[in-house]
Amino acid sequence: MSQDTSALKEQLQREAAEKEQEKNAFNSALDADPLVQQVNETLVADGYSRASVDTNPTSGSDGSFAMTYQNAAGEQVNLNGAMTQGVVPSVTEQSAAALNVTAPLAANTTYQSFVRTLGDKGYSRNTTLMNVTLSGAMVNVTYLTDKGTPAFVNATVENGNVTEVSLGLNENGPDYLLIAIIAVVLVIAAVCVWLIWRRLKARKPVPPAGCPAGTAGSGPARLSQRRPCACSQRLKQPTTATSTGTHTA
Repeated sequence: MSQDTSALKEQLQREAAEKEQEKNAFNSALDADPLVQQVNETLVADGYSRASVDTNPTSGSDGSFAMTYQNAAGEQVNLNGAMTQGVVPSVTEQSAAALNVTAPLAANTTYQSFVRTLGDKGYSRNTTLMNVTLSGAMVNVTYLTDKGTPAFVNATVENGNVTEVSLGLNENGPDYLLIAIIAVVLVIAAVCVWLIWRRLKARKPVPPAGCPAGTAGSGPARLSQRRPCACSQRLKQPTTATSTGTHTA
């Protein structure tokens, strides 16, 4: 029995050592990855430092990871990605802070024009989401007004060139007048349906033509007390024959 316990303990220790070895190998490969180094350098240049790392390796060269960066003001950037066969193909950056949207996009005149337009209309930058690769990035920047109306700037940067930039802006906003009119129409329709149903429910059966309404009775309990109407009595009276005679003086 003691031998079995000792063998199990040794097996568990070996498995724990193997997992620790895999984790160390994964972390080393992660720190050496060119894309992770590039993202780290960009964030450090913007005043951020790495605050935490959470890795979930399946081997020494495969697995997922999440990192948190923070600056002196307490603003935070979250990174997420995965490594496959020792390579990290892309990293997702997300933050409520005004992240650097890559140098080519920041210098792009169309992007700058969109930013000025949103500022003039009362929009403020809200969140930044970027999918970064070694060759470029896909950027989504969200803006909000004081009333919560959103706007979006989407861009694609490839090999140092801005290949696409667009502005998503709903200037009209919700049509509250139309919404109010639809609501009023629905309420009126509901009231009309209820009134019609109420009238139909309250309507009494109409007695047969020629008979007063009070002679029809009202249910089985009054069948014995029902009196025939005058029209039925007249129909049942026998016809009396009249004879005429001739009287002679």
